[in-house]
Amino acid sequence: MTDFQYRAWLESIASNQNLKWTELRVFLILLGNLDYGTTVEISQIEIARKLNLTPANV
Repeated sequence: MTDFQYRAWLESIASNQNLKWTELRVFLILLGNLDYGTTVEISQIEIARKLNLTPANV
């Protein structure tokens, strides 16, 4: 699985609004955007957009 496929797979799971915990959905987005040996380069606003949430809920 390529990095792109892995990220898309995690973001697909995170976008499922039937997941009960917002924290889990945010964690999956962060995990999908983590590059080995680096920090996560995604903003709170971008996470909220991907999960269809308000930034205050992220």
